[in-house]
Amino acid sequence: MLNIKGIGPKKINTIWKEMQIESLGELLYACEENRLLLYKGFGAKTQQNVQEAIEFYLSNRESFLYAEVEALAHQVQEMLTAAFPGQHTQHTGAFRRQLEIIEQLEWVTTIPEQELTNYLVAHEISKVEGDHKPWIRFKGNQQLTLSFISTTTSHFARQLFETSCSTDFLEAWTTAYPLVDVEDEALYFEKASIAVIPSARREDPAVIIQPPIPLIQPSDIKGIIHAHSQWSD
Repeated sequence: MLNIKGIGPKKINTIWKEMQIESLGELLYACEENRLLLYKGFGAKTQQNVQEAIEFYLSNRESFLYAEVEALAHQVQEMLTAAFPGQHTQHTGAFRRQLEIIEQLEWVTTIPEQELTNYLVAHEISKVEGDHKPWIRFKGNQQLTLSFISTTTSHFARQLFETSCSTDFLEAWTTAYPLVDVEDEALYFEKASIAVIPSARREDPAVIIQPPIPLIQPSDIKGIIHAHSQWSD
């Protein structure tokens, strides 16, 4: 409940001891029945804010900011690279495109599906049952879905490219340049006589016919200025 905007320890104490509510689901139900209005410190506006905050939290609890999942993404990558040195495994999807909101971490890999499953289950990452083809999905303690496409070495670059673009970008690209299997993703751009478009720029199809703007790299940053003023006062 401390994750819900608008209620702190004092109100949670009232919710627990006086209302005898022990879960967000129960609290949301109480808001819908206007029961919070019966207790000191809870007005109509507070109840409405609490209800909206719970609904927002529940609908977004499996969505994460890029920075929140970055460490886990690299940790899983390093684990798989070390455990399967003869195979190719690389980030793809929203994380590779560096989107602000990440709903799942995705990889393209040549690790056979059963070997991958055995390894992750042994590390307390359970398989999500159901038909998610072509994806194989897992979930660990962080409640973040880890999705994999298991492919062959010859098909790896194409699979990586197809899953590293927005739908609009991929449709525009394949219309102009039909995809075939290649050894390296960069060869697609070489064959099209286009400078390599980083995955983080593969959102708007317009970038295909416009010179891509170079992405700012950490090495480009010379310093960071953090300043305060009295303007807000």
